[in-house]
Amino acid sequence: MKRKILSNRTITRLSLYYQYLSRITDKKFISSKDLAGLLGINDAKIRKDLASAGQFGIRGKGYEISQLHSSLEKVLGINRTWNVVIIGCGNLGSALLKYQGFSKHKFNIVAGFDIDKTKVNKEINGIKIYHFDLFGKFVKSNKIDIAVVTVPQEAASEVIDKVVSYGIKGILNFTPLQVYKKDCIILKTDITIEFIRLACLLANKK
Repeated sequence: MKRKILSNRTITRLSLYYQYLSRITDKKFISSKDLAGLLGINDAKIRKDLASAGQFGIRGKGYEISQLHSSLEKVLGINRTWNVVIIGCGNLGSALLKYQGFSKHKFNIVAGFDIDKTKVNKEINGIKIYHFDLFGKFVKSNKIDIAVVTVPQEAASEVIDKVVSYGIKGILNFTPLQVYKKDCIILKTDITIEFIRLACLLANKK
């Protein structure tokens, strides 16, 4: 039986709950009201979200944190390790390679790829950068689940086509190009849009 498909907003909120619960070490239970106060989310919405994850609080106690944390891991798909490659090791790609928080949530960055000879064969945070010409050979020898694409816009289409051709089903696209591919999940992340969204919220804040 397939899992119920969750909306993007629900997934985002479940991710927030999971990250917050990961930091709690001093108590066994937490209530939806406590989570609401800490995260600025309506407590009724939190209860609905957690019910969609199969979790229901205990009256007078709330949710058992370890059990809820484990349940959210399964729902979010992070109860297993995902192997990740970074394609494009410029400023953004290098910053992603340097960030050590991904491994805590089961995202294992195994390699970087670039065409710049000044970057190739170097290591960032112990992760080797290979020439993109070796990408296909690397993927055939290693199980890769996710590719993060941070290349210039003019190279994005060709790079994403190659990623898909080697059977990688998940792509996080940091380029301005909007791409859709059959049988592949491509999530586009545009930092500029997030700045604009924040500016709009600030401008219209009462």
